Amino acid sequence: MRKLFLTLSAIFFLLISAMSQSRVTGKVTDDKGQGVARASVVVKGTRVGTTTNSDGEFTLNAPAGAKTLVISSVDMVPQEVAITGRNVTVAMVSRASNLDEVVIVGYGGPQKKTNITSSSTTVGAKELENRPFTSVDEMLAGKVPGLIAPSFSGQPGAAQSIRIRGISSIAAGNNPLYVVDGVIINSGDLSRLTTTANSLAGINANDIENVTVLKDAQATALYGSRGAAGVILITTKSGRAGKTKLRLDVEMGSTKYANVPDDARLINADEWLMLYEEGLRNSTLYVSGFATPALLEADIQAKLLSYGKGSGVNTDWKSLITRQGQQQQYNLSASGGEGKTTFFLSGGYFKQDASVIASDFNRYSFTANVKHTSNKLSLGVNLGGSNEIQHTPSNGGAFANPSGSVVFLLPTQNPFAADGSLNISRTGNTNFPSVYNPLYIAKYDQRNLNVAQVRASTNIEYSFIRNLKLAERAGIDVNYLNEYTYQNPFHGDGRTVGGRGSASDSRIFNWISTTSLAYSGYAEKAKNFKVDALVAFETQKSKSLFVDAAATTYPPTTDLPLSTNAATITNGKESASDYDFLSVLSTASVNYKSKYVLSGSFRRDGSSRFSETNRYGNFWSVGMAWNVDQEAFFAPATKIFNSFKIRGSYGTTGNANISNYGWRQT
Repeated sequence: MRKLFLTLSAIFFLLISAMSQSRVTGKVTDDKGQGVARASVVVKGTRVGTTTNSDGEFTLNAPAGAKTLVISSVDMVPQEVAITGRNVTVAMVSRASNLDEVVIVGYGGPQKKTNITSSSTTVGAKELENRPFTSVDEMLAGKVPGLIAPSFSGQPGAAQSIRIRGISSIAAGNNPLYVVDGVIINSGDLSRLTTTANSLAGINANDIENVTVLKDAQATALYGSRGAAGVILITTKSGRAGKTKLRLDVEMGSTKYANVPDDARLINADEWLMLYEEGLRNSTLYVSGFATPALLEADIQAKLLSYGKGSGVNTDWKSLITRQGQQQQYNLSASGGEGKTTFFLSGGYFKQDASVIASDFNRYSFTANVKHTSNKLSLGVNLGGSNEIQHTPSNGGAFANPSGSVVFLLPTQNPFAADGSLNISRTGNTNFPSVYNPLYIAKYDQRNLNVAQVRASTNIEYSFIRNLKLAERAGIDVNYLNEYTYQNPFHGDGRTVGGRGSASDSRIFNWISTTSLAYSGYAEKAKNFKVDALVAFETQKSKSLFVDAAATTYPPTTDLPLSTNAATITNGKESASDYDFLSVLSTASVNYKSKYVLSGSFRRDGSSRFSETNRYGNFWSVGMAWNVDQEAFFAPATKIFNSFKIRGSYGTTGNANISNYGWRQT
């Protein structure tokens, strides 16, 4: 009897358990109708879930009262699907196609392209990965209408000049504002001794998800006093739910010095001597109004001999200061996540040797991005860092720069002495009385830059009521630069002072905090009018500390290049510089059925870079758009046009790219 009772009790509990669950089956497909394998299917708000089989099919027992499934997969846009029956079919959209529909606009997160009234262009990851450039700004050339990126230097890691829709100012800077993962960074050439450097070279392009270039006044008005030259938004990669995915990229290549036209080539020794002799013979003196030869034949021959005639020397300086440039990069990344937490981790190494001697660039980089999302709370942490080591030739004068020196050097000058050592003799026209031997300068002089860079940001979002989100983003951008130059005591710019050494340390710390309240929802039950609005308060401070030292009079050797070996201190000082920004901003847009869009923004900026009587400025914008392709009458034309939009906007921006203390006497 007791066994019968236990059996009936077990059956009873099993029946109760079965009644408290509902069996849900379904299929997950991609945008082409093919089944998506290993997609995650989870009952929202619970840990109950499963994964799809190779055909995209799944089965799970959902708890009683379950209303929504959360479905995610690598390279797919996550979806939430209502449980309306016992069979669910879901068609997912790939992230690649979604990039064409979603645009990063800065504040307020991504927006659909159809809802944007301003001008912007997005460049995706596939167009940036494994490119033979040191910095992402170089890669934008030819990919963004209205953007030009002329390169004024062949130095790897050099500062890049970017112009968006032309020059915006005569007196202030013309480079755009750069924002990395929501953090406004200090960009440009932060070095002070080396030839040229670029802070953006510390960002590994393989870690970038996309780059959005804001071009017109309405797009940049939200950045107020710093938007006049355009804004470039850089978003690094984030993890995607699904099985952990490892990726290894290896890239190698070579470069060479550009060929010059035949009419501009460097002449050889015989050609130079012929032209020099022709010049000597054509030189004349005017005596009593009559032209007479300035030199006798014996004088002409003597000068030709002093410049190497008959010596057999025929130096091709271009081939000596150039080489086969080499480039290589290695990147390893891992991404994935389960449930509510996703991650992206990467490490990279990049090396580039220029096609000119004494010029190279090395970079070690890492990125760690983690995001956790629950029902109402979202927390994200982005961390990136790099170490860049750069060697550059001198830019102080053409004589010390290899590329500049070749146009002054003669093909009759011998770079090597009779014993095979590098020739630095100053006597005789065929030695180096006034110009430098670039091979000696490249071997014994130093011009080194070592940069440690860290970028970090945290983003916390909390939806305390439906459609209303409170967010706090805080970020830092830290650059530490150590530079050292050494000019040897025997030859070149350091000869007259017995050698010269200069050192510079730069510590640049930048932090920014943005608090925002955003609303996104429909204005009425029919859901015809979509409203997006945001208000925010932002503060930024950047502090810089500089330490400089210099010394001359070194021991008569090239084996002791550090300034501690010099006898005379010529410089030793410490200085500082900082700036602040304080801002309030707002933006709003209303669209009707994604056909008609009206938007506007306002920002009030205060900056320490401007005088006390003119420290604050107001910047605003308005814009309208008509998505003609959404109209019924346009349907026949969709076979020809993917989209058709008419838009117009107006906005005001400013340019705060000026010195920190230019407004006052110092």
